[in-house]
Amino acid sequence: MQIQKCAVAIRFLFAVLFVVLGGGRFAEAQQAANAGPTTTTCAAVTLLEGASTVALPSLGQRPLVAGETLDAGSVLQTGSTSKVELTLSDNSVVRVAEDSSIELAIDVRSGENQTRQFQVKLLKGGMWVTLSGQSENYRSPQILVANALLVGKEAAFRAVLFRNGAAEIKVYSGYVTASGPFVFVKEASRFLLHLAEEEALQNAEPWRYRIEPYRKIIIQALGKETKPFRFAARTDLSEWVKWNQARDKDIK
Repeated sequence: MQIQKCAVAIRFLFAVLFVVLGGGRFAEAQQAANAGPTTTTCAAVTLLEGASTVALPSLGQRPLVAGETLDAGSVLQTGSTSKVELTLSDNSVVRVAEDSSIELAIDVRSGENQTRQFQVKLLKGGMWVTLSGQSENYRSPQILVANALLVGKEAAFRAVLFRNGAAEIKVYSGYVTASGPFVFVKEASRFLLHLAEEEALQNAEPWRYRIEPYRKIIIQALGKETKPFRFAARTDLSEWVKWNQARDKDIK
């Protein structure tokens, strides 16, 4: 009997050591996948193809899990042959292309009618965004690309961030308001928007455009931009575009 008690105690000790030394990261991943929404929850992973990772400053990087929820501060990175669909809590959808990266943030306004506003910053590569109509508890999400702020309602568009820091925005339905040039400063769980100083952006002046369907805008790395101009839909039917348009139809 004494030997059995000792064996149980040893197994318990090894279990504790496993969690502390080796199994902690696995447990954190499982908890993240099974956890319910929190005050900083931004999105749920509604589709995952291929291998991708997610990182939080407090937890480090780990594999992304289909079905899990992601909090503000999460940095998502897709692999070279993977793509991810995120559904924000206001039912807007963000799809991340292969070899791309985004960061999630949330701005919560306190008061009698507390509202939340999601922020999605494109760090690398490309993404597709389908914005839902504004709900009672959520303001329209802010999409941050290069030095531009993109907002809209019931709109679909895609953004590409090039290696030289320039960006391209193409709108497919609804309309998107683009403005800049901004500098995005991270504070707690949100990004603060500051108009960039002219000296830092070669005297680029503040700008604001309404982008209609099948029009695009080019944003240069130093803050200068082109006025929206038309692109031909028939020449813009890549597999990425067709896949996103099909997904949008499926979730309506």
